Amino acid sequence: ILDLLVGVHPLPILWPFSHHEIISPIGILPSAGHPSFSNYYFWRNLFIECGMLIPLFSILVMIARGDSLQTLPLKAWLLLLLGILSLLWSISLTR
Repeated sequence: ILDLLVGVHPLPILWPFSHHEIISPIGILPSAGHPSFSNYYFWRNLFIECGMLIPLFSILVMIARGDSLQTLPLKAWLLLLLGILSLLWSISLTR
C-alpha cells in the first residue's frame, strides 16, 4: 500500500494472478531516492514520510487504546497538524 501511495512506478498489485500493473495518479508519499548519507533528497523525503506516517500511526494507537476522538490529548492534535503539513509539503513536490 505504501508503494502505491508513492505514485511514481507502476506496481503489479495482483501478481501472480495478473501481470497488469497499476499506478496511482496521485503521489502522496515522496519517492525514496538513492539511500546515501550525502543525498539531500533522500533525507528530505525520509523526513516528509516520517512527518506523515508517525503521527498517523501514533493517533491510531491512541484510538486503539480506547481514547475517543473528543478526548484525544493536545499531543494528538499537534501530531495531526504535523501530518497534514507534511502531506501538503509532499503533494507540492514535483514528480
